[in-house]
Amino acid sequence: MNERKNPFKDTLLYGAIIATIVWIVFPAINRGIQGQPVDIPSIIRDIVIIVTGVVGIFELFRVSGLTVFVPTSYINAKEKGNRKQIELTIEEYFENEERLLSNYQNEKDKQLLARLGLKKEEVKAVVNFKREQAKNRNIPDIETAKTKLEGLIFASPEYIVDVANSTLANNEERYYIKLQDMMHEESLRRSIISIMTKFIKQILDKKTLDEIEACVIPHSSNYLLGFETSKELCKKFVKMIDRNKVISNQAYEGSLAENSKVIIIHDTLFRGKQVYESIDHLREVVDGVDIVGVFCLVYRNAGGGKKEIELRDISVYPLIEWSEYDIEMKLNK
Repeated sequence: MNERKNPFKDTLLYGAIIATIVWIVFPAINRGIQGQPVDIPSIIRDIVIIVTGVVGIFELFRVSGLTVFVPTSYINAKEKGNRKQIELTIEEYFENEERLLSNYQNEKDKQLLARLGLKKEEVKAVVNFKREQAKNRNIPDIETAKTKLEGLIFASPEYIVDVANSTLANNEERYYIKLQDMMHEESLRRSIISIMTKFIKQILDKKTLDEIEACVIPHSSNYLLGFETSKELCKKFVKMIDRNKVISNQAYEGSLAENSKVIIIHDTLFRGKQVYESIDHLREVVDGVDIVGVFCLVYRNAGGGKKEIELRDISVYPLIEWSEYDIEMKLNK
């Protein structure tokens, strides 16, 4: 924030600098008037040294917090430059993320076309139509969103894996829902983001939603889900870092101020360990952070993760709640 202008302080400090320069230049001018030789290069050198030294001193005082010895105009100019640099860095970050997603999708499109033996022009019109259809599809209420998400998950058997006999399986978990893989298919990603965004807007009233500063995803969570949802809601995006992988005390990627209101975005909640670990970590590093709620697409109630999070006085809002039996019944329909 810019400091309030103090004309007296600025006049005093700049006046001292000007007086010093005049003190150097005036004798030389006087010698020139009297016809004596004047060493112009030395005068210029001395002025440059003085100005450079003063700027260095101002910067040292500013960094040290001794702003009483620094002109407010200098402080405001530096802060304006810093804000511009931060804006450019953030813009570059999002441009890189968008470029990465675009390159990934282009490569997948090439592989698909090669597998089907088709030319890009042959499917371009159909693909564009489907994308617009997915983008503009109406979701009037939560029940519609739930039905739509169920349809997307069970539309293809590749997105639900039976891991009962696999070393990847938990004791209570037989089926694995591959929501992260679904997010890499553009049409599915658009639909899922539309569902999550509508769900959040249905749960939170407008006043609360307007007060939300950021969407936070737990460590090792669904990056695309959190990133794209935050863009749709016009909120900051914050990604928590695993406590065991924190470098230089950086607990998260992104920026959060004290007393910020945030929501946590997650895809499938089972035991919820990464979610409540991230909640605990976030509360440690951001003073007064207000976690309004955890929003997840699917809650697998066999894991008990919802209860663990609610023990921390945080509401959990799952769009869909399934037991293992529920999933098995839907698969066998």
